[in-house]
Amino acid sequence: MKSFVEKYAPKFGNLPFYRWFSEKTLSKLEEDIIMADFDVTPEELINFAFAMGLILGLYFALMYYIVTSNIPMTFAVFLISFAFMFMLIKMSAYFERKKRAEIMEADLPLALRAIGVQLDIKMPFEKALEHIAESKYNISYEFKRAVKEIKGGASIPKALTDLTNRIDSPILKRAVNQLIITYERGGRGDDIKRIANELIDIQFAKVKEFESQMAMMGLIFIAVSSLIPAFFTIFAVVGGLMMPIDITPVHIWLAYLLLFPMLDGIVIYVIKSRTPYSTNIRITDLNKEIALIEDMLDRKGIRYTFKQIMIAVTGVSIAAGLVSVLLAYYMFPQLLIYSFFPFVFPVLVFFYLTYLVDQRTAKMEQMLPDALFQAASLQKGMSTERIIKEISKHDYGPLSEEFALASRQITAGTSVEDALSDIAERNNSLLLERAVNLLIYGYQVGGNMYHALRETAEDMFSLFALIRERKAALALQKYTMLLGGAVLVPMILGIVLQVTGGLDISSISTYFGKNVDPSVILETSQKAIQFYLVIYAAITGYLIASQEGETRKALIYFLFMSITALILFNISMNLKFM
Repeated sequence: MKSFVEKYAPKFGNLPFYRWFSEKTLSKLEEDIIMADFDVTPEELINFAFAMGLILGLYFALMYYIVTSNIPMTFAVFLISFAFMFMLIKMSAYFERKKRAEIMEADLPLALRAIGVQLDIKMPFEKALEHIAESKYNISYEFKRAVKEIKGGASIPKALTDLTNRIDSPILKRAVNQLIITYERGGRGDDIKRIANELIDIQFAKVKEFESQMAMMGLIFIAVSSLIPAFFTIFAVVGGLMMPIDITPVHIWLAYLLLFPMLDGIVIYVIKSRTPYSTNIRITDLNKEIALIEDMLDRKGIRYTFKQIMIAVTGVSIAAGLVSVLLAYYMFPQLLIYSFFPFVFPVLVFFYLTYLVDQRTAKMEQMLPDALFQAASLQKGMSTERIIKEISKHDYGPLSEEFALASRQITAGTSVEDALSDIAERNNSLLLERAVNLLIYGYQVGGNMYHALRETAEDMFSLFALIRERKAALALQKYTMLLGGAVLVPMILGIVLQVTGGLDISSISTYFGKNVDPSVILETSQKAIQFYLVIYAAITGYLIASQEGETRKALIYFLFMSITALILFNISMNLKFM
């Protein structure tokens, strides 16, 4: 899917702005575009950045002038907004270049280990590359391009060298150089697996480094999101009386809807940019998830389909939502913001059903290494059909169920390859798909797969260890942000607002000769803070979910934090401290 820049930049290709930049700048930009895999030209990107800078600069300048009527500051706002947007879009290719390299490196060790294992079982080098291209690693897309070049007549060293020229990764260059040496010397996969092991050690070190950094970054995020707004609220009510500054409700709304979310976003960007990318082990496909839910409902004896359940839940949630909105509007206006939450109930039901499916998949993945060890021990002297049947008899939970179904298919006349392929097709696990593909190849060649199966199982254990290490590194930060977004930030802001509202500042107002009504500022702050808490919950929920590699969970985190934050904010507003 094309990015925002790729989609709209070509529409600005005829503008002349790129002519104001040197050939050296355009050449450097072209290198970034190639390594970012952007489908645009340097001229189109420069033109787009310049045009968007002008549009956004004029927009923010106009908004500022309407609020303040200050021409010099309006011009400054235009220049700052223009420069920020121009540089953001111009640098987008560079940012994507770095991000893409990190994504490719995330599961590169597993891909290299797979190549090494396949070479050790006498698989031709070209065939091993094809298998990696089809195995849904992050790097598979680039291997597909390399395989296509090879089939088009390019040599294997040339195609692999071209691959490294498209990705800004010294680690990948080193790995590909070893692949080329192994190919030219006709060697085994030991050297490739050794590099893969070194890369896994590097990934563990990166996670440890990230863990030490994020303990501090989480605290900085809480400070930026709560202390700065709290100090601003105090300053808006009290400081405005003692300083030659008139703070209006407009300034309050701008601060809570634009300034503070922007500061939160900057800290989140820094945190996200330092987060090591996770290895993808699941296939994200809505149609497959729905099919898995249908299968789960059938196994549990539920006679309603997924569609019927969702229609019923949606109808109930709409009815409940309309009733809650009407009650809040006519009887409890202060609760109006909460009355819309029943409308999201269908989403929660869908996430719960997918959670149940994911739990089953996770159980299969955890049992998969043990099943591969058993397959390796049975491989000598047993047919693949017998191995499948033996795995189905052991207590591997859902995995045994899948192999039992495959065994029944084989008994009914289905080929071994098709029965094993169906296991992968029925589930959304990349690890399971790669394991059954290895079994299929072992069946086809009829060779000794003992070492290949054991090493694949050991690779999975290493992967699980890395995933556990990463989750442990993220756990402290995750719970800090959840606790902060749901409890600390709303209570701090609510208490500050309540205490500030309880101050007797009439004498201060008289002394400094200010005719300011603090109640207006307090009332505006109370409304603006609630919107800010919702924005904060959305930003934090996205960060936590994206770090876990499951962006869709952002909605769950958002709902939890926003509902809890709004309730605690209103409770803390009514606490009596003074």
